[in-house]
Amino acid sequence: MYADVGPAAAQAWMVAAVDALAHALVDLADDRADFTRHTQVHALRLLGAPHGGDDDGVDRASCAAAATELRRLRHEAQELLVGPGACTTKAGQRATRAMDLLVGALDDLAAVPPGDARAGITRAAAMRGIRSAYRLLQPEGSQPAGDAPRSGTAGH
Repeated sequence: MYADVGPAAAQAWMVAAVDALAHALVDLADDRADFTRHTQVHALRLLGAPHGGDDDGVDRASCAAAATELRRLRHEAQELLVGPGACTTKAGQRATRAMDLLVGALDDLAAVPPGDARAGITRAAAMRGIRSAYRLLQPEGSQPAGDAPRSGTAGH
């Protein structure tokens, strides 16, 4: 799943949140009571990298597609997260909430046309949702990431 959510810092948070979600779902599938991996936020090196976004750097089509994919994933993970015999731990509830936050942020980014007076407010709210989702997907008691992405490349 990929969504171009704007500038490199925003993209780094989105990549980290999706990576954390993948690890969280594995932990829940293994019936762990909490998440086991702290996912880092890395600054992406996108200098000169083309993106499909408008003047604000948001590619609305990729955001809409990613939101649809996350909705599908949430539906398929429903039994794992809250169904009969499923992991109903606090971690499962945090993963569900994180997916809802990511879908909401992506929907909001996809819906606001470029140049709209609300675009800046919407981007700020979407970033809060993405950061909140990222933090929900970290092991309890782990150090929360700061607002500045770390240097380096995305990935591990």
